[in-house]
Amino acid sequence: MIRKHSRLKWRALGLVLLAAFLQACAAGPGPRIPLPAPDPEQVWSRFKDMHASREKAPFWLKASLNYSGPKTGQRSTLELWGSPGLPLRMDLKAGLGITVSMLRIAEDEVLAYYPRRETAYTARSSRQALKALAFACPLGLQDLALILTGQAAAALPPSYAQAEAGADGGTTFGFAASGPVQSMRVDRQGRIISMSGQRPYPWTLQVDDYEQINGRPATAHSYRLKTDTHTALLRIKELRFRSFPWPENALSLPLPEGTPRVPLGE
Repeated sequence: MIRKHSRLKWRALGLVLLAAFLQACAAGPGPRIPLPAPDPEQVWSRFKDMHASREKAPFWLKASLNYSGPKTGQRSTLELWGSPGLPLRMDLKAGLGITVSMLRIAEDEVLAYYPRRETAYTARSSRQALKALAFACPLGLQDLALILTGQAAAALPPSYAQAEAGADGGTTFGFAASGPVQSMRVDRQGRIISMSGQRPYPWTLQVDDYEQINGRPATAHSYRLKTDTHTALLRIKELRFRSFPWPENALSLPLPEGTPRVPLGE
C-alpha cells in the first residue's frame, strides 16, 4: 500500500507540472503585431536633424578604399580634409603607404598631382578628374565629403518630390531628376540606408555601420558603391572634427618646379 500510494503521489505531481507547463506555453507571446508605416514627414524631419550641416565644421578623415572596375582594381587608403565648403584636399595612397595622387578641389579648378608621373592634371570638376584618372564616381568630392561627415542634408534639395513608406519601416524619398541623388531610403530613425541616381550613369550607394563620435549624431562608416561597370567599398577608419578652420597652407597643393600641367578632357 505504501509503494502504491507513493506511485500515485508522483503521478499527481507529474500531472501538476505538466499542467503548469501547458499553461505557461498558452500564456506565451502571441503573433508579433507589425508597427504602423512611418509618417514620411516625421522621418524627413529626423533625417534633416541627424544629417544637418554642422556650419561647415572643419574635418579630417582616413578611409580604406577597395575599387574594382572593368580594367582595373585597387586597394588604397585615402585621407580627405578641409571643410564641406571648398577648398578640399585629398591624398590617395597605395597599400604600402606610397602616395599615388594628391588632389586639391577648389571652386574654379581641380588639381591632381601624380608624384610617380611627375605630372599635374587639371579639370573643371572632381567627378571629371576622377573619371579621367580611372576612378569613376557619380558624386563630386564636395557632395561626398558632406555625406561622409554626416551632413548629407546639405547635399540634397531642401524638400522631396515624393515619398513612399515601406512595410519594413523604411521610407524612400524621391527628388528631382536633375540632381545627382534622385532617390534615398531612410530608416525610422532618419538614418540613410541607401542612395541612388541615374546621372551620369545608374548607381546605388549602400550606407551602413553607424557610430557616434564625441556626442555628435551617429555617422555611417561603411559605403558601398555599385554601378553596371564597377564597385567600390569605402570604410572610414578615423573621423575627426576641428574647432578651428584649417590654415591656408594645409589646404594648398604646391607643385615641384617645372611640373607640367595637363588639362583633362571629358
